[in-house]
Amino acid sequence: MKNHIYSLYQTVLKSLTFYLGVDQEKKKAGRPPKVSDLQLCASFILSYITNTPVFTLAKSLIDPKSV
Repeated sequence: MKNHIYSLYQTVLKSLTFYLGVDQEKKKAGRPPKVSDLQLCASFILSYITNTPVFTLAKSLIDPKSV
């Protein structure tokens, strides 16, 4: 199950990057965030598509054994 969700996540993230025309985020001064805005957006879209709560989806992407 994990590979399927992860591959869907990667597909959504790649599509967002393509449609928004974002290659790399601009580097700013200071500490970079651990999760980018595109990754958050992809997780919310995938949550909507799969009808899974965002935190449950993120937990399954981080640690597939926890779900």
